[in-house]
Amino acid sequence: REWAELVYTYDYAVGKSDVIYNQHFRTDDSYDLNRLNLLAVLDKNGEILFEKHYRYKEKKTIVPKEDISDIYDRFAQAVTARLTEMENNGDGGSLENGAGVSGFVGRGEDVYFISAYPIIDARGERAAAGTFLFGRLIDDEEIEEMTKGSGVNFSVLYDSCSLLDARETASLKEQRRLMHVEGDDAIAYSAAEDVFGEPRTFVSVSNSRTLHAP
Repeated sequence: REWAELVYTYDYAVGKSDVIYNQHFRTDDSYDLNRLNLLAVLDKNGEILFEKHYRYKEKKTIVPKEDISDIYDRFAQAVTARLTEMENNGDGGSLENGAGVSGFVGRGEDVYFISAYPIIDARGERAAAGTFLFGRLIDDEEIEEMTKGSGVNFSVLYDSCSLLDARETASLKEQRRLMHVEGDDAIAYSAAEDVFGEPRTFVSVSNSRTLHAP
């Protein structure tokens, strides 16, 4: 998140310099080091100045399955609202005070965890020049990395759960928890709000019931 407060990022957002683009945004090293799958920079009007989707394990730039520019817009609006609220409350709106928005969001089959921060000039000009976004794609490879050695199957879903019927899905959204048993497998589901406050993120943890048999 410190990139959002760098002078070079601010200058890039207002069209003064391409230093950070050449040293960090364009090269793959920063994505590999931070395990980033996406990075985007928006100007103060919400226009995309830079966007890159990347597979750090495969070390290659990719084209996303679906356009998520509207998700960027929603993050930018949320960041602006947060920054304005903090400044009105006298909190200064600095990154250290939490002037950012982070959370799960999805599009189609893809689930992301995205963080967004206002681009603030560290030299003292507090007016935000845009929004800095970065995140990870929570796919099977990322989940395997997160749950290595845990002994359970873990997944993050968005909008739907393929193993649940319509009645179970409705119950999950209402009750926020559900246990689904199929054969020897028991799957515990939990529904959570996505970053925009909508109950559309589902986490499942499963294991074989035979492990607990007497």
